[in-house]
Amino acid sequence: MKIRRRGPQKYLGREPAPGRGLALEQFAIIASHPPDQCPTANETIRKFFLNRAPEMPKLAERLGVEYLAGPIISTEHKSVAIVRAKNVESVRNLAIESGMIQWNTVEILHGVSMDQALEEINKLKPIY
Repeated sequence: MKIRRRGPQKYLGREPAPGRGLALEQFAIIASHPPDQCPTANETIRKFFLNRAPEMPKLAERLGVEYLAGPIISTEHKSVAIVRAKNVESVRNLAIESGMIQWNTVEILHGVSMDQALEEINKLKPIY
């Protein structure tokens, strides 16, 4: 599966996406499955995965989800992707409509850029 990526890290924050005018949020999608549900071991899952994988970029685009990194597939039966979207519902819909949730446990983690995290940290007084 080929994923188109845009621009350097300066776009990973909350700035508006070029031409969109809306601030996009960052999310990590972490999917994991047991070995018996792995496309390398399970013929049904393998066929499903091979049929759906080429459709993922178009589905993501339709849902307003942009891949920034990944998906990265590991031998630990996990995959990780960093995406940006206007809200978590868009990312959740990607997990559902792609069928990813049918053979994976899917975590969607909201995150912010390092610059934003540093800004937030500097606003807080240490408690210890």
